[in-house]
Amino acid sequence: MHERELKQVLDQWVGRDVVLTKQEDGDIDQTVMSLEHVTYVERGETIDGYVASRTLQLRGEGTVQTARGERQPLPFARYDIPLTDNCHIQHNQNTVLIETERAEYTVTPCTSI
Repeated sequence: MHERELKQVLDQWVGRDVVLTKQEDGDIDQTVMSLEHVTYVERGETIDGYVASRTLQLRGEGTVQTARGERQPLPFARYDIPLTDNCHIQHNQNTVLIETERAEYTVTPCTSI
């Protein structure tokens, strides 16, 4: 799946709540967001390569589940997914999977919170 197709799928979920799950180094973070807008941000190359030059940005109010199981507000009303040349994107039914060198992101529309 190409990035353009990914945006088309996510644009269909605008106005709905989505669950974003990030798995990185054995740690799992979960965010629930009321999806308002989807866009790509081009940053250009960075000196150290730590920040991705392209980012998928999901905007909307949301909450992050903490390690203690508590829900805290999303700090900036957005969720950034860094995209690299080697990322792999899949879509099936109601799930989007984005695998990068550092993490795996799953986005699904909510049926209930």
